[in-house]
Amino acid sequence: MKWTTNEKAATETAGHYGKKENRETADCRGSQRGSELWLCGNDQLNQFDLHPDFSGEQMASYFGYSVAVADLNGDGEEMDDVLVGAPLYMEREMESKPREVGRVYLYPSWPHSPLPAHPITGTYTFGRFGTAIATLGDINQDGFNDVAVGCPFGGDDRGGRVLIFNGRRDVAARGLALSQELRAAAPAAGGLPGYGFTLRGGHDLDNNHYPDLIVGAFGVGEISVYRARAVVSVDAWMVLTPKILNADDRQCVLPDTDFMVTWLVNPLAQPLH
Repeated sequence: MKWTTNEKAATETAGHYGKKENRETADCRGSQRGSELWLCGNDQLNQFDLHPDFSGEQMASYFGYSVAVADLNGDGEEMDDVLVGAPLYMEREMESKPREVGRVYLYPSWPHSPLPAHPITGTYTFGRFGTAIATLGDINQDGFNDVAVGCPFGGDDRGGRVLIFNGRRDVAARGLALSQELRAAAPAAGGLPGYGFTLRGGHDLDNNHYPDLIVGAFGVGEISVYRARAVVSVDAWMVLTPKILNADDRQCVLPDTDFMVTWLVNPLAQPLH
């Protein structure tokens, strides 16, 4: 799958987990490190129960600014995975020179099989990676759902980027696979400031059976629509029968001659000497 052109009007903070429970999230940005509270409702009992929250690892990282829920490893609708954004996360390779790059935390198969968070760290300084997270559905038709993450001030030109991550079976061990990095198509008036600040995905806008993506740019009040389409990949191979050739066993006649050869590839092939 590739996007051919240019979710979150508000960050997604709710999702349907399985058949029996509806779950809602409430962010707690008043906490110094940030956290997410999970309210799990039972359809039959018509009530909510408070589940243990996720807590950020760094003060003032804005952990919980964005949230998305999807089954990224294909283990069934009862085993959703949770993504939590912290766009102001600072990477401290050198304590004296921290870099604000943003981070997204992946919590696989929560809450049935809670595993340690798998962090995905941004690469652009002050890019605000993780400002928006949108579930896309299965854009490459491999059986695993995919997600988009907004980085509205990313890129060398600070024009914003949207990164596409593909789900996979071993997402708990290896995390998500980065497949594409989208940038705004510059209009005549210039770029699209804040490109990737809002995202909305998971809907097939052109009825071609591939989900599409809408990207908002708050700096100009515009959106870009990306329509997914199929990309054909061809694998070529050659099968030899028999697998082992005997150079002395010449049973093929070279066309237009009386020469006997071991094998022929095409009429222009040279005989084996």
